[in-house]
Amino acid sequence: MGGILNDYLVELITAASEWLDGFFNEYFVSIVLYPENTMNQILGTDGSMITSMVTVCLNVGLSMIVFVFVKKGFETYVLWTDGDPDADPINLVVNFIKAMVTAVTFRFFYRIFADIIEKFGSNLLSSILVGNVSGSHFESGSWINSTVSSATGITTILLLIWVIVCFLLYFQFIMRGVELLILRLGFPIACLGIINADKGVFSPYFSKIVQLMLAVPVQVVLMKLSLALVLQGNPLWGVATVFAGLKIPAILSEFLYAGGGGGGLGSKMMAANQTVHLIKSLRFK
Repeated sequence: MGGILNDYLVELITAASEWLDGFFNEYFVSIVLYPENTMNQILGTDGSMITSMVTVCLNVGLSMIVFVFVKKGFETYVLWTDGDPDADPINLVVNFIKAMVTAVTFRFFYRIFADIIEKFGSNLLSSILVGNVSGSHFESGSWINSTVSSATGITTILLLIWVIVCFLLYFQFIMRGVELLILRLGFPIACLGIINADKGVFSPYFSKIVQLMLAVPVQVVLMKLSLALVLQGNPLWGVATVFAGLKIPAILSEFLYAGGGGGGLGSKMMAANQTVHLIKSLRFK
């Protein structure tokens, strides 16, 4: 029985190792950043379904921005029932232009940010050492066989827990991809908040996108680090590290929290500065 379990563990850990090796080259884009690519393959479509959804959401978002702009301007400066009629109307016009431009250009800037996050995660992953061989291209077969074959009862249980948690993290990655897809579709509608002085829902909405995009690379790096610890004969540390990966989204949400109020240039610069420092700290620690 123990031999069969060990054989299964070897296969599962080897599969996890190979999957991690190619994550940022293959899976990160198709599962997290652009899950519609995988969905199109599963559904056997050419991508027109997701494209039409993006177009519909963009058109709805732009139409609602125009409607809210006209409504707010009329109620503020004609009926005097909303906002401050003494405020300079140019501010409302500028916010309207910002909302329109942000909604239209989001897909372009999303691609740029996605490329940055992908390279950030790939560089982090390649810096992890297993034995004396570096990161994403190491030969782990002999290490896995050696670790599992010499495992005691408690060590075998820890290895099994590690495999289960890694599966949970993989399931989380799929969830993150779907969540990102939904947020991307709804982004033009969220740009309605830019028209308001306090930016409404836009600030926390954008922070949520950044949080999701940063969480997965950090979680994958922790998975790889936990694998390195497991193969070095420290399954307890490996399990603890992979469990820490489950909490990364909650930790990042504390760093990237943005309330609805105070959506001026200063708060945006502060949020951007916090994000940059977070990336640097994770990259060079």
